[in-house]
Amino acid sequence: MQVKLEKCNNIESGSVELTESTLNLKYAVNGSGKTTIARAIIASIRERLGTDKSALAGLTPVKYRKDSSGRRKVTL
Repeated sequence: MQVKLEKCNNIESGSVELTESTLNLKYAVNGSGKTTIARAIIASIRERLGTDKSALAGLTPVKYRKDSSGRRKVTL
């Protein structure tokens, strides 16, 4: 599964490949976005299920918080 992120915390744009039925390990230096990726996946699922309609709003980078064009986008 390809996970694409745009304008989520410190990630301007990026993607991660997750493989089903395997252990997916992501490691990198502190501050590189590992937790942001995990939170974005969870938030996207919550919004799709309707349990939290604004789950992705908490991942908006500070520089986009007053700009409606800075909408977060996570594609699973």
